[in-house]
Amino acid sequence: MRDDLGSSIADPPPPSIESRASWIAAGVTLAILSVAYGSTLLIVVGLRAMELDLGVSRSILALAGALTWIGTGLGGIIMGWLADRIGIRNSVLILLCHKTILRVSRWQHGQRGRVLAMARAIATRTDVIEVGT
Repeated sequence: MRDDLGSSIADPPPPSIESRASWIAAGVTLAILSVAYGSTLLIVVGLRAMELDLGVSRSILALAGALTWIGTGLGGIIMGWLADRIGIRNSVLILLCHKTILRVSRWQHGQRGRVLAMARAIATRTDVIEVGT
């Protein structure tokens, strides 16, 4: 038996996209976006303290925040284009590899800086002041 719209009354309803996995993906995405977009606003909260600690003017710190927003916008456009070309999963893997390489290189640079500071302190027989730990 068919109704007025041409579909069979006995046809089962189409499967819903609201599964457990989709709600988990939505929750994880919300958490990531909250941290990602909220972290750029932290510069406003600590602007005066950062100005005093770093010894730079507020305009330099505000420029850093502005460049973060510009980079987020340009990165979103580039990653959207890349996701359309090679797929979402592959573009996320590329992004994660890029971030991992940056983290490792920053860590190695930081370790090298500490080693040089310790060597300088030993050579001049002064105390080592750990910065950023």
